[in-house]
Amino acid sequence: MSNDKGRRCSADGQVNAVKLPLRGSISSLSSFRFFGSSECINVIKRRIHLLDDRFITMEFTTKTIGRELLREVCSYLNAAESAAYFGIRYVDNNSLPQWLDPERRVMKQIKDLKEDVLSLRVMFYPPNPLKQFKNPDAKHLFYLQLRRDFYVGRLRTNCSATCELAAYAIQADHELTSIPAGFDVVNIPGGMCILPDIPTEVVDLIRYRLKRLLGLSKEQAKDEFIRELVK
Repeated sequence: MSNDKGRRCSADGQVNAVKLPLRGSISSLSSFRFFGSSECINVIKRRIHLLDDRFITMEFTTKTIGRELLREVCSYLNAAESAAYFGIRYVDNNSLPQWLDPERRVMKQIKDLKEDVLSLRVMFYPPNPLKQFKNPDAKHLFYLQLRRDFYVGRLRTNCSATCELAAYAIQADHELTSIPAGFDVVNIPGGMCILPDIPTEVVDLIRYRLKRLLGLSKEQAKDEFIRELVK
């Protein structure tokens, strides 16, 4: 954001930096005026749902456009150089997902929404993501999107590829060197399942595939997951 949109001025003439992002805040709105201007600027807080299912809270003004908010979120996640591949989504009052227009003011697009949570999601899928996402943080975000798409069935795969992808996802999250007794191959950190309603025989196949991946690093497993999906 520009300096004007990234700071506030107090009544005594001091400049107070806006903290970006703020954690754990609820949606709220306050107002202020820049010195030398009669225009009242509102400051809005909105929670952003990240791809790892965490939430952060971002502050922005009524003048902030979608592209600026997206860049702030991506900068927080150390992925600003890849912001063009991502977008901010919201759910409209008809329960339909919509993308924030990057060139329009954010508040004009979301001011009347019943649901005030926004979401960071991948908007454009590059044909060669391992080449495009050199930054490991940006590549991790892309991996999380693919893993989410895989879970909800947005990505169509045969049984063999499904088991392979599930094994890569487990290794990417756990970085196992052995499979502990009683290890649950269905669940991964963050409360998310590899796949919903997995039959016992498929669980056995995933466990078998996972044994061949033991010792693979998280980054290697993520790369293989991505490579398997885009080949």
